[in-house]
Amino acid sequence: MGALHDGFFTDGQGWYARIVRNHAFDTRLSLEEDPSRKQVIPYVVISDGNAIFVTARKSTQNEARLHGKLSIGVGGHINEDDVRAENDAIRAGMMRELHEELRIVCDTDPRFCGFINDDSNPVGRVHLGAVFFVIAQAGSVSVNETEKMDGASGCPGTHSMANATGLRPGQTLCSTRRSVDG
Repeated sequence: MGALHDGFFTDGQGWYARIVRNHAFDTRLSLEEDPSRKQVIPYVVISDGNAIFVTARKSTQNEARLHGKLSIGVGGHINEDDVRAENDAIRAGMMRELHEELRIVCDTDPRFCGFINDDSNPVGRVHLGAVFFVIAQAGSVSVNETEKMDGASGCPGTHSMANATGLRPGQTLCSTRRSVDG
């Protein structure tokens, strides 16, 4: 993918489309320690009413490097089964992860916002976050995987995120391991 700067950036260079067209699958084991091949991780930030839905990762979840961490979104690895009937591997993986990890009724379709890169830590060096944003019906979001995480609304900032993405409540209703090599 070339050199990436740390932080959030929009898709001005068309990386999303290039990843969708040119992705490849490999075993997660071979990718987790290889920073030369970033795994694309769909990541959804959710507005639940007037706040951002926040999760806290428990020590019972698989990725030990993330135990005890707070997160303002949900997401995970894309696997080949996600893309069997889909052209967009990133969106297909995002929708599976969203509904696997949460119970949610959406007022908007998840909208792609950009990418987030963080090469300052071992997890970030092997992953590239594809960031989406969705507005859920107030009070409709709860955690499915309660053995792996807790979740609650409470991080202010919904209005500025909604304005930045152009999403408005009532637009549409959303539905519904291996890794993508970027």
